[in-house]
Amino acid sequence: MPLYEMLSVTSDCILILDAYNVVTFANTAFFEAEELGPETIIGKKIFTLNLKMVSDDILNGLESAGPGITLQKELIINADSNVRIFNVKMIGTVLHGGIHGITLFYEDITKKRFCQERLKSSEKLYRAVVEDQTEFIIRYLPDRTVIFANQAYCRAFGVDKDDIIGKKFTPPIPPRDMKRVRSQFADITVNNPIVTTENPVIMPDMTLAWHKWTNRGLFNDEGELVEYQSVGRDITSQVRGEKAKMELIFEITLLSDFTTGLLAIENSDQLYQYLGDYLKKTAPHSCIIIVSFSKSQGAVRVISQGTHWRNKKLSDYFENLIGKSFPCIVGVRTVLSPRLLSPMPPNIFDYPGISGTPFACLGRYLSQYEVHCMGIGLEEECQGSVLFISRAGNPPGPERLVETLLRQTGAFLLRVKENLKES
Repeated sequence: MPLYEMLSVTSDCILILDAYNVVTFANTAFFEAEELGPETIIGKKIFTLNLKMVSDDILNGLESAGPGITLQKELIINADSNVRIFNVKMIGTVLHGGIHGITLFYEDITKKRFCQERLKSSEKLYRAVVEDQTEFIIRYLPDRTVIFANQAYCRAFGVDKDDIIGKKFTPPIPPRDMKRVRSQFADITVNNPIVTTENPVIMPDMTLAWHKWTNRGLFNDEGELVEYQSVGRDITSQVRGEKAKMELIFEITLLSDFTTGLLAIENSDQLYQYLGDYLKKTAPHSCIIIVSFSKSQGAVRVISQGTHWRNKKLSDYFENLIGKSFPCIVGVRTVLSPRLLSPMPPNIFDYPGISGTPFACLGRYLSQYEVHCMGIGLEEECQGSVLFISRAGNPPGPERLVETLLRQTGAFLLRVKENLKES
């Protein structure tokens, strides 16, 4: 098939001009677009024709086109509310016989352009919807470079969108949880593109919050990870509520078991050991010292160590004092026996009455440890005291649970002291 016949049947509009800008060829698609016949176009100079397919912008471009030069213009035709958009290429061409000319190719991009506009509109709507979400939404590359973050995310983490887009950003997660989070991200694959995580995060005001995230990996056709999209929400209230519920169940169960077990106690040694076993459940980071009072004397009765207590030297020191008495004036009893669980002030170990007791040595440990204490007994009848030596930041608790255990012990001592044998 001759070239011109092939050009005649193509769906793209084609117009060919010679070196004098005379129309030498136009295909069927061009005639149909102009709604004109060949006799009105062929053999005429393009500048003398009033063609809707040849705008002033295209005419101006013809003056710049030449051999080896390609120009590109966009043409929009709006006829009878029927909009058509063309991408027009003007190519310098060598025609039959070596004559230079220009070929105009009209690619109809109407559908493509409308699709692009709809896509832009959809993206705009999508972004508006995303920005209005209360959930945190962020998209980022595998190296954590942020490519999108909605306003809810930026507000939550106290950052400006312009400050993190194009940069690497990771919310501060406690180190003990970071390894687990990274491991969960490593589980994202083409066959398992979504993982859900719950983790604590340190907020801008340095409080600890909990977030739940749905993390999706986005992969290309070759199965390569190209980005992540994470959608999260704040679940701090739920986590705290669940924690409070579990703590309450723990307290009720422990108190119930403790009260029931008191019925089997036969002597004071059993009672203090029994109390120590229960107190270490409330103070896993503590060394617990239980002291009894008798007249002007005090005695270390029990040493109980929490599961996370690590200072063996200090606990061994008090272990060696079990059963030994020491002078204990009224002032010392008062200091060691507050009615509520209370921290001991650092300067208390300089008190003259304390200096003659086994507890004088605690003053040198206060840079690493905290000391809390509370009396065992009711009103003025204090039967003893409990001291908790704890790593700083890990006090015994919950306080109400510790206080209830000690009050129950004191009440039990007062009720049965006539029958309870001293060992």
